[in-house]
Amino acid sequence: MKKISMLYALCSLLFVAGTAASARAADLTLYYSPGCPYCHYAMDFINDHLKSEFPDLNVTEVNVGEQANRAKFMDALKGCEIAGGGIPLIVIGTECLQGFGESTPDAIREAVKNAPEVPVTETVAEQQSETNAQPRGNISIFLIALAVITLVSMGIVLFARKKK
Repeated sequence: MKKISMLYALCSLLFVAGTAASARAADLTLYYSPGCPYCHYAMDFINDHLKSEFPDLNVTEVNVGEQANRAKFMDALKGCEIAGGGIPLIVIGTECLQGFGESTPDAIREAVKNAPEVPVTETVAEQQSETNAQPRGNISIFLIALAVITLVSMGIVLFARKKK
């Protein structure tokens, strides 16, 4: 009985550890210009609020005023299927947010919560078409196996108790 209880405790611990290990930080890219006031509003929100709400958030700031970053910005606009080059442009997973207004903070929070589990290197448009073609789940095989093992071990424990 003690062995079964220990097995159950170990499985439960592995399940909790697996769940914690599966959490992934979201990636946020902010395309900005130093002279843009709305870009600074976005930066302030990200640095003063969002980073404390999502401590694992990976933020990349790209200054579109620098010639070396122009191609990256144009690729982001193309991937987001945005014709105009307005800034700030905030890219989180497959979500693209252009500008910064009253509702933007809530939209950013929602996009961070729904960011893809696995980092993706394709453009945003490719991510969106892939997502539309085949929905991806956020549950890994490892977590499903742990859940099954936990349920089976719980059944064994309950069955063993009924026998006594």
